[in-house]
Amino acid sequence: MKALLYKDMVLIWRDARIMLLLALLFLVVGSLGNNYFLTTFAVFYMAILPITTMGLDEVAKWDRYAVTMPVTRRDLVASRYVLALLSMVLALVASLLAKAALGIVKSQAINWGDNLFLMSSVICMSLVFLAVSFPIMFKVGVAKGRMWYILLTAVFFSAFFAMLKLGFFDIAKLGTAFDALPFWILPLVCLGIYGLSFLCALKIYTKREL
Repeated sequence: MKALLYKDMVLIWRDARIMLLLALLFLVVGSLGNNYFLTTFAVFYMAILPITTMGLDEVAKWDRYAVTMPVTRRDLVASRYVLALLSMVLALVASLLAKAALGIVKSQAINWGDNLFLMSSVICMSLVFLAVSFPIMFKVGVAKGRMWYILLTAVFFSAFFAMLKLGFFDIAKLGTAFDALPFWILPLVCLGIYGLSFLCALKIYTKREL
């Protein structure tokens, strides 16, 4: 799997270097200026880098070649999931280092609790996004998978806002309920969903004709 991860990193640096550097720049600027939109966008973009490599591999028909080598389909699937986690860890470290640098330069205390909560929330959203996206991508490919995900996202948010409008639940009470939970519960649940997604994607990809 190390070789597959190295291949993806080389691919990102060769074909998506500008976007990677821009994502890190947005992340640092957002962290320094407490711009939550930039921070969220940057982490989210870092998380979907494996989908970018999947698209490039799909065009080059890499998977057909890869299965002829001493690489299992489990390795091919796992490398995408691991790369996404590594990308999010890189985003987390970059954000915390930017905050630490800001605290040193301005000689001010940093609220690490709030920053960790923000980053963990964004990472959790990214994990759920990938947990839904990866099995679809492994089933129908990246090009068709993007169309399916857009459709599912539209249906989900339409249903969510319709239920909110009709008074099925109170968003304020829901937020209070989440705040009352221990800090580690939400990341653990999202990682569990991510793990189940891996098993689902592996089962799909094992049966897929290449």
